[in-house]
Amino acid sequence: MAWLDLPKPEVAAPIKPNRAGVYGLEHTHVITKDIEASMHFYVDILGFDQVMAIQDIGQDPSTNARMNTLLGFSGAKFKHGIVTMPGGASYAEHIPQIEFWEVEGVPLDGTLNSNPTGNLRGKGYNAYMVTDLGTLLQKMKAAGIRFVSEMLVSPGGKSIYVVDPDGQIIELNERNAP
Repeated sequence: MAWLDLPKPEVAAPIKPNRAGVYGLEHTHVITKDIEASMHFYVDILGFDQVMAIQDIGQDPSTNARMNTLLGFSGAKFKHGIVTMPGGASYAEHIPQIEFWEVEGVPLDGTLNSNPTGNLRGKGYNAYMVTDLGTLLQKMKAAGIRFVSEMLVSPGGKSIYVVDPDGQIIELNERNAP
């Protein structure tokens, strides 16, 4: 699939930008040690749609130079893949994406994976709404996914925090019907 040949929603939502001119989330990035493991987690476990197959762009000097410049690396090589987030378009015909970048050739801090809650300053995490948290948790337990917490139950619904293959915390929420 070509870089800009991404899927379009069935119904384009006419969303207006806010007062600063911001429409909404376009995409986010995950720098990963193992792109195959990350794609498995987000596609096979969480059900996101993979819209760009994993590309080994480590042999493409122009792409490597561009990404090294953007990320402040020197001499890194990259693999790249994209998934779309569930929920539809955030503006016009754009569906928000997660871009995965496997980076080789430069040292990357691996402490997040060993201690996902050790230093959240400046990091944050993504939260996703789900329809059946219990069934999803069974699937995750069977796949050996790590959990940060036990399921929290409140009057509004249920939540849990899990960890992706690179130590990124993911919040999953099932809300009670109004």
